[in-house]
Amino acid sequence: MATSVNASILQEEKLLAALPTALPNATVIVGNVRKTTADLVADYQEHLDVEAEIVAVRAQLRNLTVKARGLRKTTRADTLALRGYATATLGENSTDFAALGFEPRKVGKPSVATVADAVVKRRATRVARHTQGPRQKAAIHGAPPAMTEPPPAPAPAAPASTDSRARASPK
Repeated sequence: MATSVNASILQEEKLLAALPTALPNATVIVGNVRKTTADLVADYQEHLDVEAEIVAVRAQLRNLTVKARGLRKTTRADTLALRGYATATLGENSTDFAALGFEPRKVGKPSVATVADAVVKRRATRVARHTQGPRQKAAIHGAPPAMTEPPPAPAPAAPASTDSRARASPK
């Protein structure tokens, strides 16, 4: 007996082709039922027809699966673009936005460790840049020192000469 479906089908096709000529007038008892060669040929033919349908449906399913994968990519891109447009025009909290099947984006809450790390980094930045917060600025009283005249601009440097005679000292 064959172990795989394909091998079984091949064996049945061979049997179906040879049965009418090898045993034309045979009568076999199968489960308390007498079957003639014609009955056996009909059983084998029906089984092979069903198997052929299964092969055709599987091929069709393969083709449809490949087509569906491509369409999934297209509709995913369409959905992302449509969601962005709906967010901009309708707003995420509108009923029309919800009617399209979209849910507002969830805003994550930072963990305690993230907040503590941000505080440390913010303080280090202020120290490095010598900046002050609003409370430190409010604590400062008095007028800034008045500037009477602007600081003098630096004198422009003399351009370097490329003439070799100019560099030589006079004799």
